Amino acid sequence: MGLVKAGKFIAFDQESEIGLSRTDMREGRGVDPLDLTEYDGKVIMVSGNLHGSTMYRATVVDEAGPILTAVVLELFGKRSN
Repeated sequence: MGLVKAGKFIAFDQESEIGLSRTDMREGRGVDPLDLTEYDGKVIMVSGNLHGSTMYRATVVDEAGPILTAVVLELFGKRSN
């Protein structure tokens, strides 16, 4: 779970940017990044296989609306600014 800011996914548990790729790392095709534009400023939950700083076969499982995003940011001590 993390915040999408300027098209980048910032994981709460790592407090760093995690690249989200549609491809499987075993395919050897390189990274095919997810377009996170529609989630900008929202908290999302993702699923996939984390390897280093990239999550492969990543999918967005759920997204928080504005109220829940504010609550989650407050709970995790984050600010959207």
